[in-house]
Amino acid sequence: MQTSRDYVRAYQEMHGRMPSDADFVYWSHADYRVKGSNIEYQAKDFSDELIHEFGPAPEGAYVLSFWTGNNRAASPSWAKSDSVGYVSEEDFWTYGSRWASFAMHTVWWLVLLMLATISNIKLRRLSEEKKLGLLRV
Repeated sequence: MQTSRDYVRAYQEMHGRMPSDADFVYWSHADYRVKGSNIEYQAKDFSDELIHEFGPAPEGAYVLSFWTGNNRAASPSWAKSDSVGYVSEEDFWTYGSRWASFAMHTVWWLVLLMLATISNIKLRRLSEEKKLGLLRV
């Protein structure tokens, strides 16, 4: 992340403007330090959640985002710390919200519990039949 921040800062100083998305993609594919890191750059149209969380974006602001393995984390340039990674509420939950995720996970656990109960009932019945000699093996 720091390498990407340094690139944006150096580009801005050299060219007097923010790099375009194409400039950043070209650099990120060419620089061995960030190649394959899947860092994305955004210099405009920031999400309302980011603005609500970190305040209005100043002139020359940008957001670097990266894949964490589960979701995409954003790191705005105007955050007080360079190590801040923000994950939106929608991306954080498996099914888009806390309650939808809770409901779906509950349904899956109930299905698994029912399957385990049915299996256990069948196994118990077979075991009892074997003890009584009703089951021929």
